[in-house]
Amino acid sequence: MPTALGGYATVYLAWYLQVTLRVSGTRLLKPLLVLGAAGAALMNAMMQVANYRCHLTDAAVGLALGAAVATYLVSETMGSVAKRQSVRLTT
Repeated sequence: MPTALGGYATVYLAWYLQVTLRVSGTRLLKPLLVLGAAGAALMNAMMQVANYRCHLTDAAVGLALGAAVATYLVSETMGSVAKRQSVRLTT
């Protein structure tokens, strides 16, 4: 469960940062923040394995499952927002 949550949080945070963070003057801030979040999720998964709380395959599947759920939710949310904005522009 914690590894799935880590995968979900990483992907959701990456999408959120890409959409909302507008920083001029630096091109490395967003990738470094996303890489830091991904590193934290991977470290969480490896700590679960090292503390004998789950197997390596469980951690890998948890990360993949969390990332898949976050990708689906964000893409559906962004799709509905885009549809709503296109309706406002046409009326």
